[in-house]
Amino acid sequence: MTQLSTTRVVTLYYRAPELLLGMKNYNTKIDIWSVGCLGAELIFRQPLFSGIRNESDSIKLIFERMGTPDQCNWEQ
Repeated sequence: MTQLSTTRVVTLYYRAPELLLGMKNYNTKIDIWSVGCLGAELIFRQPLFSGIRNESDSIKLIFERMGTPDQCNWEQ
């Protein structure tokens, strides 16, 4: 049985795009995104996606830095 989960599982700086777009069923991919953001913070000594005020700012910044997903890399 799949259980729906909250989209507010981590601090906004480390929240995966799927959660920002409202995904309710998620798995370890969300955790991997957060770990990657923390790893980048350790390397660059500053948060990768800092200075955001809300979820829409966050998704906009992610798409600016990482690119907007297209049909072939957007999970179906």
